[in-house]
Amino acid sequence: MSRIRVVIIEDHELMRFGVVTALSANEHIEVCGEADNGSLGLSLIKKHNPDIALVDINLPDIDGAELCKRIKDNFHTKVIILTADNTQDTVTKAFRYGADSYCVKNLPRKKLTEAVYVTYRGESWIDSTIGKIVIENMKDSTKSIRKIQKIHNKRESAYGASILSQREIDVLRLIAQGMSNEKISGNLYISIGTVRSHVHRILQKLNCESRSQAAIKAISEGLVETPVWQENDYNNYQIQNLSIA
Repeated sequence: MSRIRVVIIEDHELMRFGVVTALSANEHIEVCGEADNGSLGLSLIKKHNPDIALVDINLPDIDGAELCKRIKDNFHTKVIILTADNTQDTVTKAFRYGADSYCVKNLPRKKLTEAVYVTYRGESWIDSTIGKIVIENMKDSTKSIRKIQKIHNKRESAYGASILSQREIDVLRLIAQGMSNEKISGNLYISIGTVRSHVHRILQKLNCESRSQAAIKAISEGLVETPVWQENDYNNYQIQNLSIA
């Protein structure tokens, strides 16, 4: 396994030191740069082309969510938000701007390492506290959920994009349930290549940059039903394979 290359963008020196120390203790992770502001962080990402950037949401020069958007627009680097801010507006904005994963700063070192591994694999790791916020946001936004077939029959979707085919709705529903391409393939009895093609078209039609955006957007707008979550789903909550098409 090649080492996972990480850049850390955090303005608090002590916190940054702790994160660097925790990740550097893992032989499979290499911290290739650290910055105390967003501008320097962008320069380091351009220089090192890391696999992952850990970004604080409250930086002195650039809003962390905006920095996330710039990273996603210009680089192939995945973004983990690492912050003490877990308010609903902040969490929602971070994912809307392309964040792959979201962690709170008081999580154990083992969980931080797990978040890096999961995000590197192309999945989204979400802290259990954040998971509750995301789920509640989905529920609040779907009090008047329209039935899937009614949405399918509309000439235009809620986003002004072309309507989804029934098969694309089927794929989107399974994405929202956290299924990987392989699981979707087995569930719908279609090839993985066909799944990838459906996912690509879904992202285009919904004007989304990632699977996580498409899933959250679809649930909040009523294109698919809100998943039924059990209480134990909150523990180590992860949206599997949502961050990469």
